[in-house]
Amino acid sequence: MQRTRRPEVVVKSTKLRWQKIGGGSLRWNGRIIKPQEIFYADKEELPVSFLDTLVCLESEEVQEAAAITSKITIIPEASYELKKADKGKNLWNVVNSEGKTLNESPLSKESAEELLIALTD
Repeated sequence: MQRTRRPEVVVKSTKLRWQKIGGGSLRWNGRIIKPQEIFYADKEELPVSFLDTLVCLESEEVQEAAAITSKITIIPEASYELKKADKGKNLWNVVNSEGKTLNESPLSKESAEELLIALTD
């Protein structure tokens, strides 16, 4: 049996307001951004080579908050439980928090408890 990876939940950062300064247009992310145009984007999304022609219109506190929230990742705690299988009288399945059965075929109660202990350690 192969272990599944824990899903990572990433908190989406707030997008900042940017203004294109200088001449010429910027082709970015399937868009053409013209001079003096205001748009929203994360700082990580913008090409480094064009940062000198862009001005962030947000305050420094908002920029710092956006930088902090973009780095936060939340890993939900995996929880497993035993559920009685549809087949047979004394057969059990080990199920994760999303309801996915982790064992290939129904197990006896003792085997299912051993698997449950192995997964929680």
